[in-house]
Amino acid sequence: MKVSVGKTEVLFEFEKLRKTVTGYAAVIFFLVFAGITGLYVITDFSAYQIAIFINGGVLAVLLIVGILNFSKKNQLGSVILNLILGPALFANVWLYLGKEIGIHYLFVVFAIMPFVTISRQYKFFQWLFGLTSIAILALLLNLETLGSINESLPAIVFMIGNYTFIGASLLFISLMFVVYTRMIEKYEALLKAKELEVAEMAEEVRRMALEDTSTGAVTHRKLEELIIAEIARSDRYETPFSLIMFSLSDIKEVFAVYGQEKGEKIMEQLVHIVRTDLRLVDILGRWTDGEFVIFMPEIKLHQAVYVAQRLVSIIASTEFLPKIKLPSNFAVIQRLPGEKFEALTDRLHQLMRKSVEEGENRISN
Repeated sequence: MKVSVGKTEVLFEFEKLRKTVTGYAAVIFFLVFAGITGLYVITDFSAYQIAIFINGGVLAVLLIVGILNFSKKNQLGSVILNLILGPALFANVWLYLGKEIGIHYLFVVFAIMPFVTISRQYKFFQWLFGLTSIAILALLLNLETLGSINESLPAIVFMIGNYTFIGASLLFISLMFVVYTRMIEKYEALLKAKELEVAEMAEEVRRMALEDTSTGAVTHRKLEELIIAEIARSDRYETPFSLIMFSLSDIKEVFAVYGQEKGEKIMEQLVHIVRTDLRLVDILGRWTDGEFVIFMPEIKLHQAVYVAQRLVSIIASTEFLPKIKLPSNFAVIQRLPGEKFEALTDRLHQLMRKSVEEGENRISN
């Protein structure tokens, strides 16, 4: 079903989204860590040498993540980003920038980041990094600060930094909510479209299972099912039914001379003229390539023979191709009490062979 195509399209969009988010996160937090590192340098280089060195390493890793993200190894970049970003930023905020910074907003961001940036193929890492964020936050809650840098900064700088963290966190969460909501809506719309397509395909398959595509007659399988069902009904209610088998006598030669396409058009025309002479309850089916069977519920043998005689005359007078009239052969039977399907159809085939042996425009019953 083309449904899988739609699903693949949506999943591809999700993967593109993951790659985009990872790229933006790498760029944004590269700037964030560069700013933090600059604050350490400006405030007191000697006091924050270890923090400057570690954050310099984080900057290098983020640069690598950016490079990986734009290569075919973007999933590796996502894993590295989540592995380093949360712990590094938590440590900076909690140990050096002060507990007053909006750590609770940051925690939410880094708890959901793995689920946004890492493919579901690596869902082990999603849960691992999500749990790691919780574990690190719990650990930091029990650590004393090493000397908050905000004590050395003007209040306005600290306030701007704090609200910047909070604003960026809320913006990230809002953006992801909007984008993923739109993706889900798109997915649902595609699913509805595919459901409609599947329903149409199912109807087409059902129609093809019931109807011969070239002539419009019902298929052999469906006709067989109807006859078997009627046998059961006939046994229960003792109702009669008859079968008429017929074919055009020279149809093989027609296919050989005029080709498959014109041969099938003749078959289609034959079905049309026969069907217009039947009752609504009578079923015309294609039994083999060149043979057709008419299933006539609650019709006795003499009535079916009369229908066959009329059809012989109609077919004989019909011009199928310019200046070409084709003879036909018919076999007519009424089902005997207790007769099984195999015996019924064997008897029909025997009468059909007899009709062909006797000549053209013959009816055997």
